[in-house]
This record gives sequence, structure tokens and C-alpha cells, in this order.
Amino acid sequence: MKMDNETKMSSNWIQANLEGRKMAADLVGRIVSDQNPTLLGWALKEMISRKDFGGVEVGFANEIAECLIKGNANVRQYPAS
Repeated sequence: MKMDNETKMSSNWIQANLEGRKMAADLVGRIVSDQNPTLLGWALKEMISRKDFGGVEVGFANEIAECLIKGNANVRQYPAS
């Protein structure tokens, strides 16, 4: 079956998104096991320095956001500034 460019791009994007989700899940596991929240900052710094925002980055962000939603009972409340 021959795919057109849009289908190839879509397929690649979906795969990239899944890869980003896996990377985020691994990172969250490491953050929890090491009790080191600064790892997220380092990962974000690396992604920003690449100046590219595609499927991997979207998948990564979505996975982190979904982890936050699932664990929202532990979100700290900061006073308004």
C-alpha cells in the first residue's frame, strides 16, 4: 500500500507522539523514585534548546499533564501574589 505525504507525516507524528509519552512516563517514574523534581526542569531545558516542537514534545507534555490530572489531590495551593 502506497501512502501519500500527508499519511506518512501523520503516521510519523503519531509515532513521535507515542515516543514522547513514553519518555515522559519514564521521567515521571525516575522523578518519583529519585525524589528529584528538578529532573523535569532539565528535560524541558533540553527540549527548549532544540527549538523544535513536534510530536515528541506534544506527547511528552500531554503525558506530564495527564499525570498531574490523575494526581491532582497533591497539588499545592500557593497564596495569590
